[in-house]
Amino acid sequence: MAIGLVDKHPLFCGLTPAQYQVLQEMMVEERFSTGEVIYEQGNPAINMYIVTQGMVRVRYKPHDGPWLDVATIQKDGVFGWSATLGHPFYTSSAIALTDGSILAINGSQLRSECLQHPEIGVIILDRLAGAIADRLRTAQEQITRMVSYEMEYNESAGGRRKTHG
Repeated sequence: MAIGLVDKHPLFCGLTPAQYQVLQEMMVEERFSTGEVIYEQGNPAINMYIVTQGMVRVRYKPHDGPWLDVATIQKDGVFGWSATLGHPFYTSSAIALTDGSILAINGSQLRSECLQHPEIGVIILDRLAGAIADRLRTAQEQITRMVSYEMEYNESAGGRRKTHG
């Protein structure tokens, strides 16, 4: 179970033992197998997850393009935060890259606890904001690389056509 894991996780560092206990009681450990879809983009956002073992790939499908690998989540990594932020649906998909395990935290339960105990909410939301900012930076860098590569490819293909045409 989650006992002893919460107090060691960077997301929860600084909480009191009583606050750890509140969070541990709402966690459920789940196992996954390589290739297993943990959730699909567009599914109802129910849980936020913390990887305790293994690796998970987060992928995003824009309406007008191919799938983008947004992040590879490893031990202690957090994903599925749409549930915690109160979004009705996941904005990406999560697929297991290896066998492993995760802690599932019900998003509405966590939001409720944060409202009842604002001191917990401040710590968790601050840390989640940092994780989200890092993930967005990584996604933006990936998109910029893809666009640059596509532009270079199109320019070189166009340049060959001009010289050969």
